[in-house]
Amino acid sequence: MKVYPHPLYISVSYFSRNLTFTLMNQSIRLTLSLILSVLACQVAAQVVTCSRTASLHDGQYDLTGTAYLELFDDGALQLRLGDDFDTDAGPDVQIFLSNDSTSIAGALMVADIGPGDGINHFSGALTLPIESGTDINDYRYIILRCVSFQAYWGGGTWSTDCDGSNGGGEEPIDTMMMAEDMCFETIVATTNWASEVTLCPNDGLDDIIPLLNTDRIPAGDTYAYIFADDNNLITRIHKEDAYNFEGSSLETENIFGVSYRGTLSYNVGDPITSITSDSCFILSSMTTFLKVIKENCATQFDCQNTLTATTNWATTVNICPTDGQPDLIPFLNNEFIDPTAGHYAYVITDLQNHIQQVVMESSFDFEDSGLESNRVFGVSYDANLTYIDEGHITTLMADGCAQISDTTELFLTITKEACEIPVENNLTITGKIIAAGRSGIHGVEVSLNQDMTTTTNADGVYTFNNLGPGTYTIKPSVTRSSQNGLSSTDLVLTARHILGLNKFDNIFQIIAADANNSNSVSAVDLVQMRLVLLGKSDSYSNNSSWRFFDMDSDLTGTDLTAPLDEVKTVILESTDITDTDFVGIKIGDINGSASLDVRN
Repeated sequence: MKVYPHPLYISVSYFSRNLTFTLMNQSIRLTLSLILSVLACQVAAQVVTCSRTASLHDGQYDLTGTAYLELFDDGALQLRLGDDFDTDAGPDVQIFLSNDSTSIAGALMVADIGPGDGINHFSGALTLPIESGTDINDYRYIILRCVSFQAYWGGGTWSTDCDGSNGGGEEPIDTMMMAEDMCFETIVATTNWASEVTLCPNDGLDDIIPLLNTDRIPAGDTYAYIFADDNNLITRIHKEDAYNFEGSSLETENIFGVSYRGTLSYNVGDPITSITSDSCFILSSMTTFLKVIKENCATQFDCQNTLTATTNWATTVNICPTDGQPDLIPFLNNEFIDPTAGHYAYVITDLQNHIQQVVMESSFDFEDSGLESNRVFGVSYDANLTYIDEGHITTLMADGCAQISDTTELFLTITKEACEIPVENNLTITGKIIAAGRSGIHGVEVSLNQDMTTTTNADGVYTFNNLGPGTYTIKPSVTRSSQNGLSSTDLVLTARHILGLNKFDNIFQIIAADANNSNSVSAVDLVQMRLVLLGKSDSYSNNSSWRFFDMDSDLTGTDLTAPLDEVKTVILESTDITDTDFVGIKIGDINGSASLDVRN
């Protein structure tokens, strides 16, 4: 236990000597001149029974050192500044004991250390008495404050309540090494303990703002900064000691803090006061906090007043939007603004200036756009462009500025006339070829008037384009791959039909079995099929590998002598023909197993 002389307890005996005492009590000075013959001084030493320490830190001014709050065995209390105490000199700097880390409301004033009426002490050791009746555990903070200018000079947090186990000494106690289950009251500010800062979050320059709390607790596992809107609704929780506001919104933000242990619980959008923890937590002051005010410092876009036209600055162009040919009209504006770079668009309207389309390109294809004339205007704008389909051009707006080109005199007008493709070269014949009872046949060669040919696609569809009016004869054919789909099963089925054991009941099987195209099924057909199956012949005599019949033919009977059309004749006049369909039958394939891809 350390022993210090207490300034309030001095016993004096007199010897033959002259001594001048100067006693100072803030603004009162009393000088006594005593001529004594004998002076004897005996200092009665007092014992420090308990001590609390505080490591001093900067406020708005530099402050370092250690403070000691010491209780003597006779109940007297003193504040002692250590040898390491050092701070900037200033007027009316006073020392307080407080329960608010930066405020002196309800605080106990200890001494004025400034010049003038004070003791003018800003460096080194100093001992100051505390008025009687004050308990060593009454206050939590030491505050240095320039009262005249209401400036927070600096301060510190006293160590835990004095119980004789962590008393005093020359070494400061690190308040962050306190019990792990303790939480602390704080106030949030930024550099120089400013409680308000103004910045420009959209000028492209970093806006990194240091975040401070009066207990100097680092953000992380035990302290977090709470960002809130002007209604003190949570926008985010930040666990670092600085934040870059560049790129954030222009809304003002309030920043609070929370000292906590355990795990924080919160919901973005909820009030700050809804924050909880599964251990202790204390929100910072709700009346003194850091306010971040934001100004719009972005470069303002200057919208241009423009005129619109087309090639050679023509303001009228006539087109044929129904001729099947592109009608790509270039757009120009007199400020040569490129719409693909943003900030400009062309607006196509009807003759009443109702918006039909907004184009972010320098041209537009008006083919198939109808026969109603159009107008083309321009709009110079900033940020996001908004408009209503079919709305009047005056309803067009932007988040920033928006300047519509001249709508009264100089603008581009698109007039239109019907220019139909001549009927002699725009007609089409389309059809489909399927296998009997199956799907489309791929690779069938289709001839038109024996001088035009095409083949069916994977769906069995064929098309002849660009035809004029006239009569056309269509004939499908496949001459290769006679073995396709032919097997011994087909021979057995044909033999049973010939013997009358299991007669065919549809014309498709009968045509398939008539290998020699004799309009009957006999043993001769069996011989033909066998030769092809064994590879001794690659085709049938008097027959092709496939036969195709007009779907409009009567295919319901079993009589091969009935007329069946293997070609189809159509007459084109002024409209397309789309139903020239055929059914295909593979010769020799009685059970319908042939591949429907006949390209090879």
